[in-house]
Amino acid sequence: MEAARQSADCSRMVFEDGLGQRVPTADADRYVLRVRVALSAVTSFDFAVGERLERLAAFRHPNVARAATVRRDADAELLVQVEAPTGYRLSELLCGAQARQVPVGITAALCGVRQLVPAVAALQELGTDVAHGAVTPERLIVTPDARVILTDHVFGSALDLLRYSRERYWSELRIPVPQPAANRIDQRADVLQIGLVALALIIGRPVRLEEFPTRIPDLLASTVAISPDGGYEPLPAGVRGWLARALQIGPEPPFGTAAEAREVLDRVLGTGELLAQPQALAAFLRRYEASDPVRTDVPASDLPGVRGAMPGAHALPLQLGAGRTSSAAPGGDGLLAIAAPVAAHRAVTPGRVRSHSARRTPPAQPLREARVADAPWTPPAGQAVEHRRWWWNWRLASAFVLLAGIVGASGSLGAARQLLQLVDTARGTLELTSIPAGAEVIVDGQPQGTTPVVLSLAAGSHDIQLRAGKLRRNLGLIIAKGETVRQQVKLAKPTSRAARPVAARTTLPRDTATAVPTTGEARASSVDPRPSGTDTPPTGEPGGMTH
Repeated sequence: MEAARQSADCSRMVFEDGLGQRVPTADADRYVLRVRVALSAVTSFDFAVGERLERLAAFRHPNVARAATVRRDADAELLVQVEAPTGYRLSELLCGAQARQVPVGITAALCGVRQLVPAVAALQELGTDVAHGAVTPERLIVTPDARVILTDHVFGSALDLLRYSRERYWSELRIPVPQPAANRIDQRADVLQIGLVALALIIGRPVRLEEFPTRIPDLLASTVAISPDGGYEPLPAGVRGWLARALQIGPEPPFGTAAEAREVLDRVLGTGELLAQPQALAAFLRRYEASDPVRTDVPASDLPGVRGAMPGAHALPLQLGAGRTSSAAPGGDGLLAIAAPVAAHRAVTPGRVRSHSARRTPPAQPLREARVADAPWTPPAGQAVEHRRWWWNWRLASAFVLLAGIVGASGSLGAARQLLQLVDTARGTLELTSIPAGAEVIVDGQPQGTTPVVLSLAAGSHDIQLRAGKLRRNLGLIIAKGETVRQQVKLAKPTSRAARPVAARTTLPRDTATAVPTTGEARASSVDPRPSGTDTPPTGEPGGMTH
């Protein structure tokens, strides 16, 4: 009876992504990945996984989790037993940090990248045909001692057998593949995936489903570095160039292997301009854990089928007594009893747990229904999000009616700024002008008038689009609490899709006597990271943590 109660406490899914469902086992240091039927049904898929597991049996690396066994159970499900490190999944960590407004920081981001690249390079050195194939935030774990652990490294050749289109690899499995390359899962795909992970760390959030591949060049062009003290700085040219080659964009030849990427990264970080030390990542983890968990509308992942102990995602309880049952008796597979997901669900907030444990997590705001390709699809539960957006839009509209009257009476931009400071000190101000003037301004999908315009925006990242006739410009800006940002955008037909430098902006911080800026007069400072002799304006994508 006691054993049954213990099993019931642990009988829930740990994590689910495009590869399958991970469930705890009687061995606390391991979990079992139940591979999705849509994948394991592919001819030779299980053979390819078994062959790769046998080939890599002797492979050891401090940043790669080992896979122990692979087999099919009585129901013909493909099961892979995997080592389970303690820590956060990177996708969970990035979404939680964005929700808690805890910036990752450029030094912490590069610390993670500097651990990931050598791990993938060591794996690829086993043979030219050896590739991880799925280097994504969903398959990376950050441990409490600031180590980055790569999991699921035995699926490379099996994923290549799927021969999905580039779009399907990305939409169903969240696996980016290069183009053109016959949609192969090879070492070039590993490098591209490393580049997207690095970009996600620097901007402080996962790359969104709609951003790959078409919006990546603009997202990179508008990316800035977050300094250790929370300020914004131009992204160093060496880091931007390395990212462009890893992401396979721009004029420079892309990296063919992770070893090439490691060599160039060592040169870039060897200049001493940036530090990529474990202390930086450990400091970020301390800030994250010290922050208050918040109810959030940020999805843990937009990958279909992702759910489990992740911020804002659905954690579906699993029950004993229905469906498949098993025990941890000797000679069995050691899997805890699992049942089909029930209709009711329980949401969770981010918090450090063992990536494989069955520890209960506190409730949070549910976002949208997770789904897997093998199960009936349920529509997203986004109505609550839309309602909150409508409520904020209504409040903003009321504030702008009052603002318009004061601006008309005073005829000055300063009066509008003073009013915005009085309305809400927990927000930031954006003063936006354009060349030519009169461009339509759309913020987070909502029209906000024409330039020049003064906007009061909630602290955080915002998607901004300017339209003037056939001219378009997309920006991704981060507005800090109590900060005034002046942005001038020149609308012109783009001449190249190559990465462009970040535009100049002027920041007017509020009173700096406290940790959080408040209202008050402050000295204006400006940063113009553009090379001399160019007036190319910034480009960015909606939602990016960019300036």
